[in-house]
Amino acid sequence: MKEEKEREEKEKDEKDRNQWMTEDSIYQEMEKAKKQCHANMEVQKIQIQQMAEKQAKKQQEKQADLDYDAQKLLFIRIKHFGDKDKIYLTTI
Repeated sequence: MKEEKEREEKEKDEKDRNQWMTEDSIYQEMEKAKKQCHANMEVQKIQIQQMAEKQAKKQQEKQADLDYDAQKLLFIRIKHFGDKDKIYLTTI
C-alpha cells in the first residue's frame, strides 16, 4: 500500500512537472513572439520615418527648383522689360 501511494505520488509529481514545463515553454514562446513583434514595429517605424524624410527632401528640392525657375524668369523679365516692372513682378 505504501509503495503504491509513493508510486502514485511520483506519477502525480511527474505529471505536474511536465505540465509546468509545458506552461513555461508556452510562456517563453509568447514572450519571444512579443519581443519579435516589438522589434518589427521598431523597424517599421524607422522605415516610415526614413521614407517621410526622403519625401520631405524631394519636396524641398522640388520647391527649390521652382523657386530657382521663378527667380530666373523674374530676372529675364526685368532684363527684357527693365526695372519699371520689377515691383509689379515681385508682387505677383
